[in-house]
Amino acid sequence: RLQPDEQKQQQQQQQQEEQQQQQQQQQQQQQQQLPVMSFPVCLPAWVALAATALQKPRPGWGLPSASPSPIPIPIPIPSQRCTTPQPQPATHTS
Repeated sequence: RLQPDEQKQQQQQQQQEEQQQQQQQQQQQQQQQLPVMSFPVCLPAWVALAATALQKPRPGWGLPSASPSPIPIPIPIPSQRCTTPQPQPATHTS
């Protein structure tokens, strides 16, 4: 009775390995597209971050509008961080 279960497990392992290989190939293709995709994908997130940061009054400021020098948001750093997360929904297309 145990033999058919063992055969099923082996088949499942083979299928999982094949799926992993396919995902790796898709990830490599995504990495080539990333430099083009990174700018529009990351921009809205940083715009939202900047908006929320400006809306929240920092402790010790008083009124946000009365602040003499708001904390500058570094622009070159987010563009580098954008390339690290890969869009996962694309890997589900099979």
